[in-house]
Amino acid sequence: MNDPNGLVYYNGKYHLFYQYNPLGNTADNIGWGHAVSTDLINWEQKPVAIPMQNGIMAYSGSAVVDWNNTSGFGINGKPPLVAIYTGSGTVQDQRIAYSNDEGLTWKNYSGNPVINSNNKQFRDPKVFWHKETQKWIMIVGLGYNSRVRFYSSTNLKNWTFMEDFGFVGNITGMWECPDLFKLNIDNDSTKSKWVLMHSIAGARLTQYFIGDFDGNHFTWENVNPTGILINDFENETYNGWTTIGTAFGSKPAPGNISGQKTVCGYLGNKLVNSFFNGNEAQGKLVSPEFTIQNNYINFLIGGGKQLNGVYIKLVVNGESVRKSTGENDEFLAWKHWDVSNYIGKPARIEIVDSSNVIWGHISVDHIIQSDVIVDKVNSGQLDHGMDFYASQTYSDIPASDGRRVLLAWLNNWNYSNYLPTHPWRGIMTIPRELKLETHNGQVKLVQRPVAELERLRKDDVRFTNKNLSTINDALNLVGNNNLLSNSSFKQFELKARIAVTDQKGFSLKFKKRGLQYTEYIFDFANKEIRFNRSRSGAMTSIGTFSYEQTAPLIIEDGYFDFDLFVDNCSAELFTANGQVVMSNQIFPDSTSNRIELTTAGDDIIFQKFEIWRLDKNVSRITPTLVNDPLFSFYPNPVINSNGTTIKIKDEKTGIVKFKLYDATGKVISEFQPSSNSIILPRNKFGNSIGTFFLSATDGTSTQTERLVVIGQ
Repeated sequence: MNDPNGLVYYNGKYHLFYQYNPLGNTADNIGWGHAVSTDLINWEQKPVAIPMQNGIMAYSGSAVVDWNNTSGFGINGKPPLVAIYTGSGTVQDQRIAYSNDEGLTWKNYSGNPVINSNNKQFRDPKVFWHKETQKWIMIVGLGYNSRVRFYSSTNLKNWTFMEDFGFVGNITGMWECPDLFKLNIDNDSTKSKWVLMHSIAGARLTQYFIGDFDGNHFTWENVNPTGILINDFENETYNGWTTIGTAFGSKPAPGNISGQKTVCGYLGNKLVNSFFNGNEAQGKLVSPEFTIQNNYINFLIGGGKQLNGVYIKLVVNGESVRKSTGENDEFLAWKHWDVSNYIGKPARIEIVDSSNVIWGHISVDHIIQSDVIVDKVNSGQLDHGMDFYASQTYSDIPASDGRRVLLAWLNNWNYSNYLPTHPWRGIMTIPRELKLETHNGQVKLVQRPVAELERLRKDDVRFTNKNLSTINDALNLVGNNNLLSNSSFKQFELKARIAVTDQKGFSLKFKKRGLQYTEYIFDFANKEIRFNRSRSGAMTSIGTFSYEQTAPLIIEDGYFDFDLFVDNCSAELFTANGQVVMSNQIFPDSTSNRIELTTAGDDIIFQKFEIWRLDKNVSRITPTLVNDPLFSFYPNPVINSNGTTIKIKDEKTGIVKFKLYDATGKVISEFQPSSNSIILPRNKFGNSIGTFFLSATDGTSTQTERLVVIGQ
């Protein structure tokens, strides 16, 4: 399986369609597989929904509930589900199919294709209903054109071209798998923006833009950062910088140089580029001396990832104090140095190319001083891991829920055919909720694990205000009575929070046994997360799989936090409250299940360190805290056959719906009282004693309480 397709919610069920080869475990004979879930955790496999037919494969797309039956496909007063997908043969076009039995069986529209093309890179339509203009909107990828295309329709059958958007941001690979949706900013319904996101083949990432959409045009506001400019390299000379060697030429480059792949992400028309004579040339570019005046030096950087070969460094009082590299990518991304300890001191910057091997070049642009960390404004990268692709969000989730839920393919085309799994190959990420939030004065698209995943938690172990060495000793204590025994960490969730002052950082190794482990290094000094899976087990002989990965480490309000989900073959890390995420596959031996913490300097105090084993068979309900309760009940615990009395708010009488769950998360009773007071008798709980959960909703808010039964 690969790309998630047709993510749609209907009649209490989440539908997951996906790219699927029913005849093998490589990408061929592609159609749409199908699974459904009521809770985003437990999934039921369904028959193939849309198979390959007459040599035309059913590539990626989306699905919608046609509530108003604009297509005419509905019967018996029920809205149809309509799938919009790419037909891929000698060319790619857009097609539709419909279902009248809640997605179990599908019929292709006799008028297919609904959009013709002579293009082999025209795919992955995402469709949604635009209420304000009363029409369907389609956004579809244009591949190596590095653009997406907009269409509109009133009936899902006849489509009108509107506009193209693109050739901005990262254009190093094919643009595909686009999505477009509206989100409130900071949960404020009076402030909202539209998010356009898409995957980039080759670059192995998902890019997003925040802007406005009026039903006809998407507008992205590209804002340049402010600060004390050291150099933007927009002149015909290097403005007093000294050039040594031949790598940098005599002046800034107007983009990519002959023989070089597409260079992008820089500001203006010029940049520093050491590819003037290919990877073989070497040299150095040295700035005039300047005084450090602000907390951060920010810069755009691309090119090779060779810390001793191609790099930019800061020299203070003759000493090299900071150094950074590219990421083996021609896209220039923002990086920064924390220089708060050097304010008032003289410094210089050196850009060095001393390498003559592949990726032996560097690109730099727009070096500025500021008191804030500079990042892309109104745009960004959704996930910094190697295994996050073809993301898509659910359509038709009820307004009473209000979430924007996302899934992605947790894999990478560079090595997807070599995964050591059988008979299956390919998995999805855990479901995430997307939000727009203001951080560091900028609106960011953040993602967090959906709340339903908390039901998988088992055997909570917590440490509060404990140092790293104490926690590490507890995690590695061996004994028959030790909850954290050698077999504990096959599947787990780990949440932690640290007050950061002058600590250097720490290492977290997991899935460890002997020399086999996977590792995160949290580098507080350089504000960087490094992920190393070069010793994680299978696949480590594949170069692209074993590359060290990096991501920004954000310390917010003096704290660093993370939430890590580890399964048998995956690691999904959420940091800075969802601002920075890394999703990756790992393939360790089944016996590699230890965790090890190591400090990079002095011992570190964890304000909070919580770890749970994750067990799908012990799904639990989590109580919620609410400011305005829907109901109260007494007594609790239940001690005899009288049960407990539920009191409902008067204004919610007849509205509130209840569900009673046992400790595993199984629903054992559902009811909707018509009066404001009812008795829940003891026999509703069956013959069991122990913990139960009572959940109520009025359609806009939910309240869940723990109930204990100790008597018959």
